[in-house]
Amino acid sequence: DYAFENGRGYHKFREGQYQLPNNEPEQAHKDMKNAMVVDLCGGKLHYAPLENFLEILDLGTGTGIWAIDIEDEYPSASVLGIDVSPIQPVWAPPNVKFMVDNFEGS
Repeated sequence: DYAFENGRGYHKFREGQYQLPNNEPEQAHKDMKNAMVVDLCGGKLHYAPLENFLEILDLGTGTGIWAIDIEDEYPSASVLGIDVSPIQPVWAPPNVKFMVDNFEGS
């Protein structure tokens, strides 16, 4: 369920808390920013010294691209992406899940 204003789509989850649109041009913008940051980081998705872990949490997952990419790097981990907007892909690897929620609180 989306609200439309000035030709742009906005999520309705706790409507008004997140000011940016979630329509396709904004999703492409988010994915482009992700690609730029990964490129600037030399192809690294993170700098944390991760070794044997079971779960990865992506707060503010947006389109879910980072959650899916990190699963490719660590296929034995379970990945949970949380965002206020349900714009993640319908298909994701079996160990990647998405949840619509506001991790900042009520």
